[in-house]
Amino acid sequence: MEKSHGEILREEISKLGKPISQVAKELGITRAWLYKLFEKEVFSPKDAETVSKIVSFAIRVDYVGFKPANTIKNEDNPEFWKDQYHSLLIKYVALLEENNNLMKRINKENSKR
Repeated sequence: MEKSHGEILREEISKLGKPISQVAKELGITRAWLYKLFEKEVFSPKDAETVSKIVSFAIRVDYVGFKPANTIKNEDNPEFWKDQYHSLLIKYVALLEENNNLMKRINKENSKR
């Protein structure tokens, strides 16, 4: 049986070795909300975006709750395109976050000069 997204999140957070309250604060959410995320079977795109602040890119893309596009063979099936869209949307958000972090780092380095 596959693990729920909440279980995966709980495991990833435990690897950080930080208190739950500190992780919640870093995510900009309450501790109670974080515990609710632990109970979720599948994350919404918004939930995935929230937890992506602390969980690696690979985890964000792999566990957002959508089937990988290559597992669906029938392009005539509307679900195929829905899954394609969701997969690309999640990757887009991850790239925006990565770009934002790079821009912050560049600005920080330039301000030190």
